[in-house]
Amino acid sequence: MKKLLLSALVALALSGCSANVRPNALRGQYPDKPYVVSTPKGYDEVWDRLLDVMAVQRFPIKLIDRENGILVTERSPLTFEYTFEDKKGVLLDPYAYLVLPTASGSAFSQYFPGTVTGVVTVRIKAIGNQTYINANLSSIQIYDTGLNNEQERLLWTNARSTGNFEKFIVDEIK
Repeated sequence: MKKLLLSALVALALSGCSANVRPNALRGQYPDKPYVVSTPKGYDEVWDRLLDVMAVQRFPIKLIDRENGILVTERSPLTFEYTFEDKKGVLLDPYAYLVLPTASGSAFSQYFPGTVTGVVTVRIKAIGNQTYINANLSSIQIYDTGLNNEQERLLWTNARSTGNFEKFIVDEIK
């Protein structure tokens, strides 16, 4: 009986704590504009390479407009590396593609999200003898893991791109 009561109290305490968990604000400075670079390659060559890169990365495409040079992916799971900040706002892993907020109100400031999703937008534009590539990872959402086969639920929306993903995509295209 004592074990059952103790188990119930522990379960109650743990479930009560999860309601008080909240994201800390990110302290570091992260890109708020798309990553842009130019290349001397022609528009058609860059566009074809963009399609190749998106196919290899397995992003499902929501909008593709070759005439206007716009490609937007569906909201997709982002399976690449993420990191957290230290207390000064410095990335623990400077090569990670995403920075997630640490948590307050929990025994653990770092956690393992169930799923992180986002939308990739790439714009290609020819100006003179240069083709400009503009890449942006946006609308990043963090979902917690569903317990007991429950559906994942949206946890937080304040994760940010570090800019490394956009740089990778543009470098693969140019």
